[in-house]
Amino acid sequence: MKKSILFTFLMAIFAISLSSCSSSQDKLKQACEEATKQCPVQADYGMSIVSIDYADNNVVYNVEVDESIYGEDAIKQFTAAKDQMGEAMKGAILSGSDKDIAAMVDLCRKADANIVFKYTGKPSGQSFEIEIPASEL
Repeated sequence: MKKSILFTFLMAIFAISLSSCSSSQDKLKQACEEATKQCPVQADYGMSIVSIDYADNNVVYNVEVDESIYGEDAIKQFTAAKDQMGEAMKGAILSGSDKDIAAMVDLCRKADANIVFKYTGKPSGQSFEIEIPASEL
């Protein structure tokens, strides 16, 4: 994830925390709505975060994968490496090396929300998800 989307996410969190005393889930939902306004954001070469949703106590990063770059079987290949990708992503967001990411994780902890990365191939529409449960944050 790029710092710009995380910065926007955190600024939204800050603004919400200064406003009314709402629940952690409400704050997280509002932060996701504000961050989505900045989308799409390039997450990596050929991958863009197209929205960040909050639903059913999940923060869902919707990532579009350009299959003209990664190939038409990109999602199939990603799915085969799902466990390794999940561990790498969890390690990256939990490392604490980036204070912006740490703040996002902290808000998810307070709301007891899962983090989900949903990768969808374009143009195929095939998708897969990596979920990091709230209990592991």
